[in-house]
Amino acid sequence: MAGGISEDLSNLEQDLTNYAEEAWTNKDIIAGFKLLMTLAGVGGTITFGIGILTSGIPFLQSLGIPITLSMATKLISTAVKSYDNLNSDDRKAVRKTVRFLRKIFGIIT
Repeated sequence: MAGGISEDLSNLEQDLTNYAEEAWTNKDIIAGFKLLMTLAGVGGTITFGIGILTSGIPFLQSLGIPITLSMATKLISTAVKSYDNLNSDDRKAVRKTVRFLRKIFGIIT
């Protein structure tokens, strides 16, 4: 893809476009966060937990999840790497969470 976007992003990016009007709830986003943390593995979960404890970042009011731009970027990276191997329900959760993170942090890939 042009603009330096990794080819790995193409399937997730295409689905984000195809399902652009997909509605989400706070429960969907929390489920997506949990899935992405699991996909990141123990190391990713520990890193995320340490970041929460030391960041001093206030909780996102709508979800009660403290998160920094760096953490959001890591979760999106995990989504990109794992997306093609997920079942349809997990893909849906990942799409919703990636869309949420992009909106909150203004991330453009």
